[in-house]
Amino acid sequence: MRVTDANELLALSIKNAAPHQNIGQLENVEEWVSDPRNVALRFGGDLGLFEYVAPGVFECHAFCRSRGGGAIRSIKAALDAMRTEYGAKSFVGHTQNWGERWLYRHLGFTPVREVVRNGEKYTLIVQAGTLEAPKQ
Repeated sequence: MRVTDANELLALSIKNAAPHQNIGQLENVEEWVSDPRNVALRFGGDLGLFEYVAPGVFECHAFCRSRGGGAIRSIKAALDAMRTEYGAKSFVGHTQNWGERWLYRHLGFTPVREVVRNGEKYTLIVQAGTLEAPKQ
């Protein structure tokens, strides 16, 4: 189910955030929600945020209350919905935490390289098989 209310989105993000997740990045929630290209999907108590990067490309963030298989099922459903309902073709993300890397690896994401974002080191990830070669 799509979440379009800024207060609900912020409350879910705070409730589901792991200790290492920086909720300070969500300071402009109303602005984020007001951009119709950004999509927040709730599956049960889990939340997937998909921030528009370019046509068909979204940066994803997972805020999961469930763990293990439950988190995999929720975020997989969100990724599938993004493809079928919102035209997503590629997903990128970044992570610092082994638990997030585990989740993303089980969803078919592949680590690409280390990046520095906001002065902190992250692993840049993409979902394997979603990036297509440019058409000639």
